[in-house]
This record gives sequence, C-alpha cells and structure tokens, in this order.
Amino acid sequence: MTIRVECSKGTYVRVLAEDIGKALGCGAYLLGLRRTRIRDLVLQDAIGLEQLTEMDDASRLARLLPVDRLVAVLPAVCLSPEAGQRLITGLAVAAVNAPSGLVRLYDTAGAFLGVGEIRIDGVLTSKRLVSQSGTVARRASGARSSP
Repeated sequence: MTIRVECSKGTYVRVLAEDIGKALGCGAYLLGLRRTRIRDLVLQDAIGLEQLTEMDDASRLARLLPVDRLVAVLPAVCLSPEAGQRLITGLAVAAVNAPSGLVRLYDTAGAFLGVGEIRIDGVLTSKRLVSQSGTVARRASGARSSP
C-alpha cells in the first residue's frame, strides 16, 4: 500500500509502517520513503544535480537557495569581528543580549557563519559553523548586533 503522512519532526515513519502492519495482523515494512516537504521547501521546486551542473554560473546562482534558508526559523544574531573570531576558533562569547536557544550567526558584513546556542546564562557557543571559503551567504533580515 502507498500512504502519505504529514508529520512533525521526530516522527519515525518506519515504526509507523511496522505499527500499521501489527494493527492489520500481517506485518509491514517500508519499501520506499520520499520526503516531499520540509516547512516551506517542497519537492516540486527541487532540481536534480545533473540539471544544476548543466546550468551556467549565473543561472545556477539564481537557482540555489542560501544555506541559511534551512535555519531561517531561528533568531538571527550579528556578531562583532572579535566575537565572530572567538566563535570560529571554538571559544564562547559572553553576555549575548538575546533569548536562550539556537540562533543563526552572522558577521558584520552579513555573511552567515553557522548556528550557535545561547545558554540561559547568556553565553553563546557555536554548534555548527560553515566554511567561509567560497560564496558568502546573503544576510537574512532581522539580524541583531551583539558584542
């Protein structure tokens, strides 16, 4: 059987298939799994790697989404050059004026640095940083300044 499931993160679709099989009394497993949407990103808007490599540079850049689009739901924090350098070298930044939790990190030029986490005590640490070699990600609106 083929089913379509709309679910939140943390849903184990393979376990769902097993549970359906148990309920039907015949067992079940996944033969295939295709994710068709993540938030506002839909499969219909995607293109294949082959198509992408056949495009000229201008067309390819126009088609690709900025890497920070995947974390656009997180609050943005703009870091001073000193704070950005500390995070890039693995050090924490003290007294960030933002709510605790995961945040998008940008430098003063608007380049996306990665994802950080602000602890309850206001200390900011890096979680996942992106390489600064190559194309710089566009700045998302709403970035706040921090030390």
